Amino acid sequence: MDIEASSSHGDFPIAIKSYKKFAGELQTHWTAQRNPIMKLRRAEQLLLLRNQLLTAFEMADTPSDGISKVYTKDKVEPDAILDLFDTIAHTSIRHALGSDRVTQTTRSADSHDDEEIYTNRKSWNPYVKKNNQKGSMYTVLDCLIDTIDVAIKVEIIDKFLTLCLPPLEGDKVTFIGSTFMLTGT
Repeated sequence: MDIEASSSHGDFPIAIKSYKKFAGELQTHWTAQRNPIMKLRRAEQLLLLRNQLLTAFEMADTPSDGISKVYTKDKVEPDAILDLFDTIAHTSIRHALGSDRVTQTTRSADSHDDEEIYTNRKSWNPYVKKNNQKGSMYTVLDCLIDTIDVAIKVEIIDKFLTLCLPPLEGDKVTFIGSTFMLTGT
């Protein structure tokens, strides 16, 4: 059997997309440019983040380098993105995600001989701070300038943006086929 699928960014095709690639691109820029960014006032940092978000939706007057286009399921208007940016910029990540750490436990049963073995499978999210260093709520901007582990930072930002921004279009299956070979005649 042969299954072919398109990919919006040339990576492995995924049916349900999140903002992980965009979060990674943000993290890469903010880490590489940490010193100059830290010298900016908070309002200037917010303008940089706003421009990067507009770049991802191909709405920026001056596109930011290193930010790829995102493909939403439905057309999105510039005013809607600007409204969403205001929400993103002034919303506590911890509050938006529901708690400091989400843990879901499911029980699965596997039988081996006459004995039943139960294992707990935990799906966890990284710890999300309640406040930034100044005691204010911890926002996406605080996460970007934080010195936490890169992978954790990308995961937090991805989950937050996926929750706040319009759903992305998944990669489409373009071809499914089967090949049958008759042998031995």
